[in-house]
Amino acid sequence: MKIIKPRKFHDLRHTYATKQFENDIPLKTVSNLLGHSTIKMTADTYTHVLKRHKDKSIDILDSL
Repeated sequence: MKIIKPRKFHDLRHTYATKQFENDIPLKTVSNLLGHSTIKMTADTYTHVLKRHKDKSIDILDSL
């Protein structure tokens, strides 16, 4: 049986935001759903560089 470690509620918000970004939901939409007053708050706090986005960017540059 796998034991789940206790997490803070804020961790759930980060997971939610990350999953939204992974599914290409626009930043403005995620910001609104999280209840932020500005996109900057969402971008500075919740966005992270995802490996698949880095790979995609590299692939685009590689194809030029």
